[in-house]
Amino acid sequence: MDTAQKWASLGQFALGAEAEIVESLLETFEVPYFRKYDREGAFTHIYLGNSRIPVEIMVPDDRLSEAKELLENHIAESELESEAEPESELEPEPN
Repeated sequence: MDTAQKWASLGQFALGAEAEIVESLLETFEVPYFRKYDREGAFTHIYLGNSRIPVEIMVPDDRLSEAKELLENHIAESELESEAEPESELEPEPN
Protein backbone atom coordinates (compact mmCIF):
# COMPACT_ATOMS: atom_id res chain seq x y z
CA MET A 1 0.00 0.00 0.00
CA ASP A 2 1.35 3.42 -0.96
CA THR A 3 1.67 5.46 2.24
CA ALA A 4 1.57 8.74 0.27
CA GLN A 5 -1.76 7.74 -1.26
CA LYS A 6 -4.78 9.65 0.02
CA TRP A 7 -7.72 7.41 0.86
CA ALA A 8 -11.43 8.22 1.00
CA SER A 9 -14.41 6.39 2.45
CA LEU A 10 -16.68 4.63 -0.02
CA GLY A 11 -19.10 3.98 2.83
CA GLN A 12 -19.90 1.70 5.72
CA PHE A 13 -21.10 -1.81 5.00
CA ALA A 14 -22.25 -4.76 7.06
CA LEU A 15 -19.57 -7.40 7.46
CA GLY A 16 -20.24 -10.56 5.56
CA ALA A 17 -22.05 -10.68 2.25
CA GLU A 18 -22.59 -6.93 1.86
CA ALA A 19 -18.92 -5.99 2.33
CA GLU A 20 -17.77 -8.97 0.26
CA ILE A 21 -20.00 -7.97 -2.68
CA VAL A 22 -18.59 -4.44 -2.63
CA GLU A 23 -15.02 -5.74 -2.39
CA SER A 24 -15.60 -8.21 -5.23
CA LEU A 25 -16.91 -5.41 -7.41
CA LEU A 26 -13.87 -3.26 -6.63
CA GLU A 27 -11.50 -6.16 -7.34
CA THR A 28 -13.19 -6.85 -10.68
CA PHE A 29 -12.47 -3.30 -11.80
CA GLU A 30 -9.03 -3.24 -10.13
CA VAL A 31 -9.89 -0.50 -7.66
CA PRO A 32 -7.61 -0.81 -4.62
CA TYR A 33 -9.35 -0.83 -1.25
CA PHE A 34 -8.92 -1.72 2.37
CA ARG A 35 -11.22 -2.27 5.31
CA LYS A 36 -11.14 0.24 8.12
CA TYR A 37 -12.55 -0.92 11.43
CA ASP A 38 -13.33 1.29 14.36
CA ARG A 39 -11.82 0.16 17.65
CA GLU A 40 -14.75 -2.00 18.80
CA GLY A 41 -15.33 -3.49 15.36
CA ALA A 42 -11.68 -4.49 15.03
CA PHE A 43 -11.71 -6.13 18.45
CA THR A 44 -14.83 -8.19 17.82
CA HIS A 45 -13.71 -9.14 14.30
CA ILE A 46 -10.26 -10.28 15.44
CA TYR A 47 -11.27 -12.09 18.62
CA LEU A 48 -14.74 -13.33 17.79
CA GLY A 49 -14.46 -13.64 14.00
CA ASN A 50 -17.63 -11.62 13.63
CA SER A 51 -18.80 -8.10 14.22
CA ARG A 52 -22.18 -6.42 14.09
CA ILE A 53 -20.39 -3.10 13.75
CA PRO A 54 -20.14 -1.99 10.10
CA VAL A 55 -16.79 -1.86 8.35
CA GLU A 56 -15.72 1.19 6.37
CA ILE A 57 -14.31 0.48 2.92
CA MET A 58 -11.60 2.89 1.85
CA VAL A 59 -10.55 3.53 -1.76
CA PRO A 60 -7.93 5.86 -3.27
CA ASP A 61 -9.19 9.43 -3.19
CA ASP A 62 -8.60 9.84 -6.92
CA ARG A 63 -10.80 6.79 -7.67
CA LEU A 64 -13.65 7.53 -5.26
CA SER A 65 -16.05 8.81 -7.94
CA GLU A 66 -15.30 5.73 -10.09
CA ALA A 67 -15.93 3.39 -7.14
CA LYS A 68 -19.20 5.16 -6.27
CA GLU A 69 -20.35 4.92 -9.89
CA LEU A 70 -19.53 1.18 -9.99
CA LEU A 71 -21.50 0.64 -6.80
CA GLU A 72 -24.48 2.70 -8.00
CA ASN A 73 -24.55 0.84 -11.34
CA HIS A 74 -24.38 -2.52 -9.54
CA ILE A 75 -27.29 -1.55 -7.27
CA ALA A 76 -29.33 -0.31 -10.25
CA GLU A 77 -28.67 -3.56 -12.16
CA SER A 78 -29.65 -5.63 -9.13
CA GLU A 79 -32.91 -3.72 -8.80
CA LEU A 80 -33.70 -4.18 -12.50
CA GLU A 81 -32.99 -7.91 -12.25
CA SER A 82 -35.25 -8.30 -9.23
CA GLU A 83 -38.05 -6.38 -11.01
CA ALA A 84 -37.67 -8.55 -14.11
CA GLU A 85 -37.98 -11.83 -12.21
CA PRO A 86 -41.50 -13.19 -12.63
CA GLU A 87 -43.40 -13.67 -9.43
CA SER A 88 -44.09 -17.30 -8.75
CA GLU A 89 -47.65 -18.19 -9.49
CA LEU A 90 -49.58 -19.78 -6.71
CA GLU A 91 -50.97 -23.14 -7.62
CA PRO A 92 -54.51 -23.80 -6.54
CA GLU A 93 -54.85 -26.20 -3.66
CA PRO A 94 -56.31 -29.57 -4.55
CA ASN A 95 -59.88 -30.17 -3.28
